Amino acid sequence: MMTADAFAAWVDAAEPGESVVYHVGLLMLDRAEGRAPPGLAWLAMRCAAAGLVSLVQRRLESGQCQYIAQRRRPPQKRRK
Repeated sequence: MMTADAFAAWVDAAEPGESVVYHVGLLMLDRAEGRAPPGLAWLAMRCAAAGLVSLVQRRLESGQCQYIAQRRRPPQKRRK
């Protein structure tokens, strides 16, 4: 299971196009029941909002999902 600290380290080190499975299960339910690492979903969403990663899901035959972060190119600063 990936921690929020490990996810942050991966975002810092990953090259554009690399991906990581940061959770397997049903994230919303797992968070509610304390089975997901604290802060992981929040951090993943913040990184996506900042344009650092794209978040995707892959449904597994078991009915669970793989939650995957794909590293994007760093956002470019706009010229004035």
